[in-house]
Amino acid sequence: MADTESQTPPVRPPFDDTNADIIIRSADGVDFRLYKVVLAKASSVFRDMFTLPDGSQRVGGPQVVDVTEDADTLEGLLRFCYPVSRPAFQSLDELGPVLSAAKKYEMHSVLEDSVRSFEVLLPAASPLRAYTLACLLELPDIARRSAKLLLARDPNCFEAVPMPPEFRTLPCEVMYVYAVYRGKFRKAALSVVDDSWEWLLSGDHRYKLLYSNKGNPHMHSTWIWLSCTDCGEDDTVRGLWAGRKSAGTFLRPRKWYARYMRGLRENLVECPSPEIPGEAALRERALSEAASCGTCAPLAPLQLTEFARQLLIRLQAAMGEITLELPFKE
Repeated sequence: MADTESQTPPVRPPFDDTNADIIIRSADGVDFRLYKVVLAKASSVFRDMFTLPDGSQRVGGPQVVDVTEDADTLEGLLRFCYPVSRPAFQSLDELGPVLSAAKKYEMHSVLEDSVRSFEVLLPAASPLRAYTLACLLELPDIARRSAKLLLARDPNCFEAVPMPPEFRTLPCEVMYVYAVYRGKFRKAALSVVDDSWEWLLSGDHRYKLLYSNKGNPHMHSTWIWLSCTDCGEDDTVRGLWAGRKSAGTFLRPRKWYARYMRGLRENLVECPSPEIPGEAALRERALSEAASCGTCAPLAPLQLTEFARQLLIRLQAAMGEITLELPFKE
């Protein structure tokens, strides 16, 4: 008698109803005493399974079905189906197996609820892990959101340690399409930065360069890092002639602004995202340098902040049309 009891699998509450008509047994040997009608409503896979003869050869008790999921995964899955408290996932490690099981058993309602849990976890999750998991489970919206987070947060994602577990089964094309996507973002970002002369001087903003009727540029109307003559210009930067040939002037930026722009460009090469990582720190350093010039100091903070806003607008416009071509049907 004692041997028989010791071999009885444990039952996981709250799925321990003695009147249940089916037992789902987890891969780690835990029983879930359930009702076929609930499972059939939640899952077309289980509904079809219940139309087949009972092969468990169990006499005088409910049918037993062995599954490959562990007890924690089954509990998370079933809490979405039964009138009990919903699961509270703390990480993608907990949620991932439940999402995978919901897809496997065609539990569409559970999958929708699980995706909402994914969205809650996404801001704090590893972007690489989120991207690979979303691609593996063919969740296009989350895959695209994760890819954008990956651009901004994880420039060295291909050197990730430890390797996300999804890499063991993920098609290599998933990372290839991300690499192509990242390259398009980098190209778009650098085109905005490298062509900044054009919109600096003639863009739709309050600091565009104005000219007299004779074609003379009114330098007081434009950005202080172009109009100032009291601190050093950067002669390593490509300059620009503004105005008519006989009445214009040759423009080069001040050194503090040129260093700021070089920093922006380097950051965009590494993290090609509209929300340029490190921009605030670069701006703070540039303004600290500008403060040593009596002409630049009063105007630089307001103007450089406006420049950063204009840059963000143009980066968002340039990158807004880029889409991630996912390697699965949507």
